[in-house]
Amino acid sequence: MQANTETYHVYFDTDSSIVVMEWDGYATSQQFKEGTELMLNTLIKHQSVKVLADIKDMVLIGMEDQQWLDTQFIPRAIKFGFKAIAIIKPDNYFNRVAVETLITSAHSSRVKMLVVASGPSGLGAWQAVRRDIAADYRRAFGAEPGPVLGLGVMTDTDNTGAKAAGEYADLRFECAGS
Repeated sequence: MQANTETYHVYFDTDSSIVVMEWDGYATSQQFKEGTELMLNTLIKHQSVKVLADIKDMVLIGMEDQQWLDTQFIPRAIKFGFKAIAIIKPDNYFNRVAVETLITSAHSSRVKMLVVASGPSGLGAWQAVRRDIAADYRRAFGAEPGPVLGLGVMTDTDNTGAKAAGEYADLRFECAGS
């Protein structure tokens, strides 16, 4: 069994008895699920237990797809015999950082960064983002927040060597219920 699309290539490697998934570029949620389901069907057909996932050329796995993978797909795959996966990591930085990822600064444990957007979706257009900053603070620091003294927003690529630009406007705080 072998399947090729512009986005994914899934096949069974008879020499190593593993299922291989190769991803290229951006996969829509539907393409991601189709390719992943095809991987599982190939695993079942060949009674294999191992997968090699080459995602080095994949652009982005959306947060919803990551949640689907973790909560629905992987438990089902394990029931069908899936035991191990080796992943060739992505070259694209946007695929390494998922939305809602909490990152501690390399310079100070008192500085936390919360990813609220990632990947090519929405590029070139204004985005509206609403956050519950008290909940974000509790998640980041494990304690109740004090009074707000300041707000920092950033477009940051210093750890990746990439180039990026961001524009921010109309920042405001609203009380809950408004």
